[in-house]
Amino acid sequence: MKSARLNGIDLGRMLGAFFVILLHADYGNMPVVYVENLRLISRWALPFFFMASGYFLAGKIGEDGTIPLKSVTRSILRLMVIQIITSSIYILSEFALNGYLNIKLKFFFTGACFHLWFISSLILGYLGIWLLIRIKKVWIIRLVSFSLLLMAIFADGYDLYFHQEIPFSPFRFLLSIPLMYIGLIISNVSITKRVSFLCIIVAALGLYLQYSEANLLYTWFGIHPSDRQFLFGTLLMSVSVFCFAANVQIGNNLFSQIGAKYSLFVYLYHPLIFLLIRKLNQSIISGSGETIERFSPVLAFLICVGTAIALNQKAPLVYPLMNGHTNDWRRLIRLRRSEKGSMF
Repeated sequence: MKSARLNGIDLGRMLGAFFVILLHADYGNMPVVYVENLRLISRWALPFFFMASGYFLAGKIGEDGTIPLKSVTRSILRLMVIQIITSSIYILSEFALNGYLNIKLKFFFTGACFHLWFISSLILGYLGIWLLIRIKKVWIIRLVSFSLLLMAIFADGYDLYFHQEIPFSPFRFLLSIPLMYIGLIISNVSITKRVSFLCIIVAALGLYLQYSEANLLYTWFGIHPSDRQFLFGTLLMSVSVFCFAANVQIGNNLFSQIGAKYSLFVYLYHPLIFLLIRKLNQSIISGSGETIERFSPVLAFLICVGTAIALNQKAPLVYPLMNGHTNDWRRLIRLRRSEKGSMF
């Protein structure tokens, strides 16, 4: 069982964080076709993060073939802390900008910003995987996973072919279960270099298939390709990219370190950086607004990583708390207290 953090997956996390930013960027007046293609290319990123969580969860499976509830509870509690702290930061940011507090009950479940549904979905994924593995019926977890994947793809546009309109959001929320299970399976599979090269080819085919599906659905029903979130090609591309990342042999490097240390921070707080860029573009920068908007994903990524590095070095009590590492935060608090006590 592979349980060590792998440089390939960490590198994939860094790239995934950047592609999430590409997905959420506002490109201004850039031609629609370019925006659609950029967003379609980026759809592999979130499934990658789900599979990475399942991959490392596999290392917690005990000799009896089940996952200890304590291990799952620890991960869930950290995710809950992340949801609370991150949502609080977004609520306070909106108060600072608009002068009022916007607090809704749903924020406790899906977060106070559009992208934080991912955290709640991960919580459900941990619970779902733990329960399905505890049942010890492999066919049940495979049936559930296959059904959820198929329903998510169907609800993302193919339902209109049958004159139905099934909401996609509930099935998107449930995708954490099958995708984490796929990551768990990949953790037990070692592939050769030849198969690794094949993963790259399959990922390219998946991208082409996703592009073809999105344009076909546009031709049939007039729904924009950039609105498609999870198609057959998306699944094929995501699994192939993750399988390659989990098996490629690369040494420790700057980019894998960024992925390991800062990809979560980039995901959680990049909308705030986008807001900052937008405000600066409107009030300070003149004559280059269109250029700033087009390159905002690169700027946002660099600012996010730079901010994370600065907080990690200059505010070591703040950074772990913003990422839900309450154990690290308490450890630093105790260390600071012991250092102060030793001075007297």
